[in-house]
Amino acid sequence: AAAAGAGQPVNANPVVSGDSAVFEAVTLLMSYDNNGQPVYKVKGGPYMKFGVRVWPEVLPSLGVDASSLKPGPNSINLRVRALMGEHGPRKVIGLA
Repeated sequence: AAAAGAGQPVNANPVVSGDSAVFEAVTLLMSYDNNGQPVYKVKGGPYMKFGVRVWPEVLPSLGVDASSLKPGPNSINLRVRALMGEHGPRKVIGLA
């Protein structure tokens, strides 16, 4: 996974402020749930392993057209804000 981010400066530490964190997202994953509905996650910084969920209604605020995404990883370069929960990031809520 470290080689995937080689050549791109990625801030490994999110900027946590209150109930949200800001980090650099470098990959947007599109997959499908058990009902055939699309599911989105962004990966970047300390969240490269599991990613952070992005709900479909948030994609337009990130400047992402869901119809242009292919299943699997899609390269992006966005600074995003994630809502934090008790055990880490819960979901992306917009651009930072």
